[in-house]
Amino acid sequence: MDAQISGQFHSTAEVIDISDKIFNSPVIGIKWQDARWFCAWLATRKDLQSSEEVYDYRLPTADEMLQSARKGITEDYEGIGDFLRVVRVTIPSYYQTLINYLSSGRWKDADEETVQVILQVANRVKQGWLDFKDIDNFPCEDLRIIDQLWVKYSNGQFGFSVQKQIYMDELGGTKMYNE
Repeated sequence: MDAQISGQFHSTAEVIDISDKIFNSPVIGIKWQDARWFCAWLATRKDLQSSEEVYDYRLPTADEMLQSARKGITEDYEGIGDFLRVVRVTIPSYYQTLINYLSSGRWKDADEETVQVILQVANRVKQGWLDFKDIDNFPCEDLRIIDQLWVKYSNGQFGFSVQKQIYMDELGGTKMYNE
């Protein structure tokens, strides 16, 4: 909440005072977009990173939520309803060059490296391009990591989710575009 108040964390959620007796309690009633922004903000926290690995933070998948339920972990925290659960993942090493370019503000190099990472993930380096089948089958996890890295290192200026938001807000999401 301190980060939200100081403008470090973008959210539409209402800022609430946190008393000592509810400090370690879950925050409930979070919008999905705010939860995603929170995860992106967590990834920017240097104190949550290690010197050996780079971590990303995300919301759990439906399967991970199901696995939690099977282990007896419930979303019902003392009867107060659903709350935010965050997953910490190690970013694969093949993203390191992209992270280096982004962290140093080398946007053109980062853009070109993003293409290479996408081709590598899709196993299409030799071809040098993606077809519609490759795009349809591109792993959501990798798409999300690429987006989160761009959003994180550009302070919310670049990334697929930023482009989508501009498209929706400024163009109403109704403009047709050439394939």
